[in-house]
Amino acid sequence: MSHPADENLKPYFVTSSARSFQIHFFNASTRIAGIRLIDMSGKTQQTKTVEVNDGTVSLDGEGLSSGMYLVLVSTGSSSWVEQWALSR
Repeated sequence: MSHPADENLKPYFVTSSARSFQIHFFNASTRIAGIRLIDMSGKTQQTKTVEVNDGTVSLDGEGLSSGMYLVLVSTGSSSWVEQWALSR
């Protein structure tokens, strides 16, 4: 369940390439977002805490194996999940 304070920060996901992933936020102001990249075995591969100043956050697949990943974005009390297919 999302709360009104988080509604303006709701992300939409755009895969810019098979090796990087961009997350764009609607009406972003300076807010904190937590991002976790999880492989299909459930292991967290990357964790980031970022300020969403310009509305775009990028993830890089450097050092990761090809495969499917879940991208979990959390802002306050709301969270969203998207799949990402990384290929080398």
